[in-house]
Amino acid sequence: VYACMPTLASQWLIDKDNGNAVKSYSSSNTSWSKRVTPFDEGAMKKLEGLYWDFTKRSCVRGIVFGDDLFLSKYEDFSKDAQRAYYNKFRRSLDVGIYRSRSKTKDFEEWKAEYLMKLTDRLMAKSQVFKPTAVSIRDIYADAVMSGDPGDFAQDYKDAVDRYDAVA
Repeated sequence: VYACMPTLASQWLIDKDNGNAVKSYSSSNTSWSKRVTPFDEGAMKKLEGLYWDFTKRSCVRGIVFGDDLFLSKYEDFSKDAQRAYYNKFRRSLDVGIYRSRSKTKDFEEWKAEYLMKLTDRLMAKSQVFKPTAVSIRDIYADAVMSGDPGDFAQDYKDAVDRYDAVA
């Protein structure tokens, strides 16, 4: 049994004021689904608890990280993402990053790596009770075909190296 587990689509983790929801830099570039920002450490700790609890009580052999694990090229501008971005790059996160290809590329690669590190954390919790559990990552076809993590913060080449399988 392989469990397709939620990640950012865990809407139960989103605050009532939507303060920790994924945000686009403009309302015209919002994504098709409401998701919790991966940069909210408190929400991610709760998500880790879900994985820990689930694997403790199940017969699962692996975790499938589904298609909710993405950030579009215009996301995430939430307060938590802005804080994390500043801590990493020592500059503010605003729409101005799109005026510089190198800053845009830094932003896209940083988001892709951040999402992969989140899955590392979730697998570590899952493997407490299922040490041989495998990880499978669902990647959008555009990310596979382009080889560019930009549109969805998904890096196919790195995913092939990091996960047991990529779908």
